[in-house]
Amino acid sequence: MLRKAVVLFLTVAMMLSMVTTVGATESDRVEIKFCVGDETLTINGNAVTVEKPYVVGEGVTLVPLRVITEAFGATVEWVEETQTIKLKYPDVDIVLQIGNPIAEVNGKSETLLAAPELPRDSTMVPLRFISENFGATVSYDEATEGITVVKETVSDTGLVEGRVENKFIGDSYYKWSVENPKDMVMSERSFDGSYTFFSYDENNGFDVSIDIVYEDYNFDKSFNDWKNSFKQVTLVKADKDASNEKKKVIHIQGKTKSSFYDVYEIVTENYIYTVSGIFSNDETEIKNEGLRIMSTFEPDYYQDDIHDISNVKDGVRRFESEGMKF
Repeated sequence: MLRKAVVLFLTVAMMLSMVTTVGATESDRVEIKFCVGDETLTINGNAVTVEKPYVVGEGVTLVPLRVITEAFGATVEWVEETQTIKLKYPDVDIVLQIGNPIAEVNGKSETLLAAPELPRDSTMVPLRFISENFGATVSYDEATEGITVVKETVSDTGLVEGRVENKFIGDSYYKWSVENPKDMVMSERSFDGSYTFFSYDENNGFDVSIDIVYEDYNFDKSFNDWKNSFKQVTLVKADKDASNEKKKVIHIQGKTKSSFYDVYEIVTENYIYTVSGIFSNDETEIKNEGLRIMSTFEPDYYQDDIHDISNVKDGVRRFESEGMKF
């Protein structure tokens, strides 16, 4: 009951104040800067001397492998017999081989524009291929001939980092799934998994909130509460469907001049799932895609090709604290 009231209050507050900070969270930033041919580059502003990056083939930049492992915190295994490199990163496993243009990403073969090389005992790997598979962006400044690699991560236990190829993501504990929002970031997730937030940027995103069906829950009253919470905006849609006792659905949409709001409340025998989003009317393509992704939400985890974001393993959640040493 308390959580339902909090969700309603936050939704009303968001709409009344026209909040434009959806998805803003405290994040960590990995930034690598260098120029091809320089032996010194910076990782988050700290100078590091390395084997000089160089360009091969049709503009493919090769960088020392240790730049990748140190900057991103990836682990690396070197197999001397086959000259194979195995990189491990959350949700991303990459296998490379010196001189081989075929790489393996999460078990799938991909063709590289240039194979890894091993000059002077320093393993050189294609920068863009690995960085983008780790979820980073690579940019080139023609004026300075500088290359910048940026990876935004969010310090939250539920973050999915790197590239997830599955068609759906979902939570096996709370039994929900949604089409994989590949262009979005899971920028917030509570320790108990009852709240997850996905964002495109500070103006566009949606969240999934789960509550247990409390004793005095009333579907019709909840529908009216949601409609009332949209009084300060133009109501676009207010639908409810109670024909299926095991899956009752409320769908409310509203808009202002600048923003579009979308809310689903789906009630099953055990849980109340609230999926609520806010999108900028100025970014039509992002808005339409976000609304489409939200519409794929299902309180049914059992689908093919799904990536599980639940942190419940073997019936328990594990909490670790470096600061508290437990």
